[in-house]
Amino acid sequence: MKSSILTHGIDEAGYGPLLGPLVLGRADFDVEPGALRLPIRPAKLVQIGDSKQLLARKDGFARLEAGVLGIYASIYGAPPPTIADWLSLDKAWEATAKKAPLPWYRDLDTALPLVAEPDDVTLAWEEVEKNLVLRGGVITGLGLRVTDEVTLNRIWRVSENKHDSLFTQVAELMEEVLSPAENRIIQVDKLGGRSHYESKLVGAFPFVPIEILEESRSDSRYRMEPDSGPFEVSFHVKGDDRFPAIGLASMIAKYTREVFMAIFNDYWQQRAPGIAPTAGYYQDGMRFVAELSRKRVFKSGEKALLMRER
Repeated sequence: MKSSILTHGIDEAGYGPLLGPLVLGRADFDVEPGALRLPIRPAKLVQIGDSKQLLARKDGFARLEAGVLGIYASIYGAPPPTIADWLSLDKAWEATAKKAPLPWYRDLDTALPLVAEPDDVTLAWEEVEKNLVLRGGVITGLGLRVTDEVTLNRIWRVSENKHDSLFTQVAELMEEVLSPAENRIIQVDKLGGRSHYESKLVGAFPFVPIEILEESRSDSRYRMEPDSGPFEVSFHVKGDDRFPAIGLASMIAKYTREVFMAIFNDYWQQRAPGIAPTAGYYQDGMRFVAELSRKRVFKSGEKALLMRER
């Protein structure tokens, strides 16, 4: 592709719930200028865009899973056979898991896909690989950052600022892709609705020159010039519904959180047969914890490990 732009999207899933991990996803594209517009349907089973819209369908999770696993295969040569293989996208997960080996996240040898048909994953793989190039883009990589609830609580006790800790993880995903390049853009779904990110960027990248290009309610853009080469970083309201890289990052983050909640629910349903599964959001999360308490299944200290403090 001529004059291509290296475009990286970042989005989160699970910032607000009571239960389960916080997940950040990153999607890396090599794109011809102006080539890709949402929604992108590079395959019959795949739509790149806002993960919430995909999951709203009756077969939403199966389609989301077929799509992201097919995209993974198009980049890395085969779909990930297990959750542990999928987590190889997270360069920090192994160390995190060793520090806080929560029992409800130990079953990482669970086979993938969870619900999608393997043939659908293969079909998605073949069609994404063929059709996305024709549309002027190539997906070159994926990134993850999974933070379990114990680690989140530890981070929040130290930082005293929930938003700052989230931005630190965004910056870590940014740093993974910074290398000399002529045209590089990093696009992030707006975090908490703020419009000013200069101080956050200065804190994450000290001594790096920053130029404010735009700061508005919908879009905030900055030019940064580290030793690795200049790049533009931008933050966008509803970015997952406007920009392909953020849309795919949203899918990666949401899929990963759904996978974690699946093994979370399996674990607790084995300990407390008959309990309805939870997505982990506050009201239903409180219902879930209350039912576990009534069933007297908690071992010493488990309840405190299970719940987020913020």
